[in-house]
Amino acid sequence: MILQPELPVILASASPRRKELLEQLGFQFVIIPAHIDESIFLNEDALKYVRRLSEEKGRAIAEKYPEHIVISADTIVIYNEEILGKPIDKADAFKMLRLLSGNTHKVITAFSIHCGINNIHITEDELTEVRFRNLSDEDIYEYIESGLPMDKAGAYGIQDLSANLVESISGCFYSVIGFPVAQFKKVWDQIFI
Repeated sequence: MILQPELPVILASASPRRKELLEQLGFQFVIIPAHIDESIFLNEDALKYVRRLSEEKGRAIAEKYPEHIVISADTIVIYNEEILGKPIDKADAFKMLRLLSGNTHKVITAFSIHCGINNIHITEDELTEVRFRNLSDEDIYEYIESGLPMDKAGAYGIQDLSANLVESISGCFYSVIGFPVAQFKKVWDQIFI
């Protein structure tokens, strides 16, 4: 469990997976998603990009609610130095899953904690390597038709057990879901205990 602070907490994310993970930590919070431009800057590397998005999401909400603690996060999938975002359609999802099939890729989740009145502005990140099993076209089509990959970076959710996509991981399982729980708790405890 995690220490619930005296100040109210806002999760600046619409991700149902982040909501669930924070609830499992014992948090009480409200959800106010941040809507920012998520375009990548020219020559911006993946780590800077994901950290910037997490920070901008948190700051956008923290500026409106300075007497709250705001938690934000962003997750990206990287294969061969290319960032794979959320698929725009089924064909895009197929292309991403075909790329990842039988290969190892990286997942980076950055999270931020902001509190205006306490002048807290922290951003951390966690990198995990994920290896996919070899997927047949039928495996990929079946997964896409389930609808599960359409709102996820890299067109997949590691928690989607029915798809049986992942062969192995090196790093934090929860970071791949969208929130590095252990690292977050460590940073949280340093700030609030």
